Amino acid sequence: MSTEVKKRVQECLVRSGWDMDLPGEDEVLADLGFDSLGLALWVVEIEREFGLRFPPKQVNFLEFKSLGAVSGIVEKLVKAGFP
Repeated sequence: MSTEVKKRVQECLVRSGWDMDLPGEDEVLADLGFDSLGLALWVVEIEREFGLRFPPKQVNFLEFKSLGAVSGIVEKLVKAGFP
């Protein structure tokens, strides 16, 4: 996974209102108090940052379970050229 993508995804998390220390790459965000509103705000920030749109079925806590998982999804979409 690209370090640049991971860094930008982390920055999006902070801009979306995350006010705690950044989670580890594999920490489960829901276990840290991340809720559906936080997820929605994070998705909006990521979509703006990378100029892409997530497939609606992909936006859920199973897919977006950790910083590492989300960074991997974003990297795949960027490489595939998804708008």
